[in-house]
Amino acid sequence: MRPCEKPRSRSTAIWRGFLMNGKVPPRVGNTYPIASPSEVFACANSHLIVAAGNNSQFQALCRALGCPGWADDPRFASNALRVANRGPLRDLLAPALARRQRAELLAALEAAGVPCDPINDMRGVFDDPQTRHRELALCLPHSRGVDVPSLRSPLRFSGTPVVHRASPMLGEHSARVLATELGLNAERLQALRERAIV
Repeated sequence: MRPCEKPRSRSTAIWRGFLMNGKVPPRVGNTYPIASPSEVFACANSHLIVAAGNNSQFQALCRALGCPGWADDPRFASNALRVANRGPLRDLLAPALARRQRAELLAALEAAGVPCDPINDMRGVFDDPQTRHRELALCLPHSRGVDVPSLRSPLRFSGTPVVHRASPMLGEHSARVLATELGLNAERLQALRERAIV
């Protein structure tokens, strides 16, 4: 591993930093410890994550929020300074984001080239166009005569498609498994049932 190689993900940056300097990183929740702003913010009707990890993205964020002067603040002149001044930067960004609707913010930030994404609740997850397109929610017929809500595997293989089945009831296959795998005959199975073992 090259010590100066650029980290490719948040987890890579964290463990690589530890291996390079031996310092245990503090818990930071949803905040990315080596870039700022890069965290979850509340907006008027929900939450979103903003990850402006370089100067051009930060400048674009400030313009999209109608506050281009923030990019000229010497406390925020570089990513290292923004990380060091994360609190004051958050204090500026949070109210500006909180006044606007999430859909409006996402559209404005995406148009400006600022990495961002919605933070969805469960309804939002299953209403998401990509979730619907991938048909991730499905109902499986159960041996008890009901349909069981479930999730489709995200893996799609044309040659070996995933077969989805509802989970069995507790003990539903015990007799078959004990007979085929352990070779127990009907008398032995009945004796185990009488003793409430199976």
